[in-house]
Amino acid sequence: MIEIENLKKSFDIYNSILLRKISSKLVLKDVSFKINKGDVVGVIGKNGSGKSTLLKILFGSIEADSGSLKLYGDEKKYKEFIKNSSLINSNDRSFFWRLSLEENLDYFKSIYGSEEKEEFRFLKDDLNLLDLYNRNFSTLSSGEKKKAILYRALLKDPELILFDEFTQSLDLPTKKSIESLIKSLVKDYKKTIIWVTHDLNEIMSLCIEFEIGDVLNM
Repeated sequence: MIEIENLKKSFDIYNSILLRKISSKLVLKDVSFKINKGDVVGVIGKNGSGKSTLLKILFGSIEADSGSLKLYGDEKKYKEFIKNSSLINSNDRSFFWRLSLEENLDYFKSIYGSEEKEEFRFLKDDLNLLDLYNRNFSTLSSGEKKKAILYRALLKDPELILFDEFTQSLDLPTKKSIESLIKSLVKDYKKTIIWVTHDLNEIMSLCIEFEIGDVLNM
């Protein structure tokens, strides 16, 4: 069980000319919830409400001002646990655009120090990636790039996957295929998902259907 207790985070605001702190903005205040293995937790809220900040804290890329993150009641266990988690957003600039999709994925496998797991190779078919392997990344459509981003994240075989507005701007068929794949990851492989979105329909589809997901409204 992951326990999030009383997370608080604020950011300093500086005068761009004098480079002097003029105020601070409170983004998260006393955020607390629990996640069990295999849960799908939906996070919904307006722009600037702290959704992405929450994910970055859970992923360990930024620190909270106060509060705690624990795995089975232990903060050290959580720090070890998140080393193999994945944060997935729509940023495709970390791929090499002049290389093929296959060359990109081979590179990421090498830096992760992991082999492609047999049990996840079915995803290539579900995501229609095999037909894209020899194409330069720059030639892929927005939806195809997002499928590549998702598959890259799964190469780490993460237990916890954090999605930040991942299906934004996708056409409906692509969005539905990704939602179906997420359901398979939870049902068949017990992955734990935190899903940030503006789309209430996505929350209803991914969280309510499982009857194990919660909705965090921020």
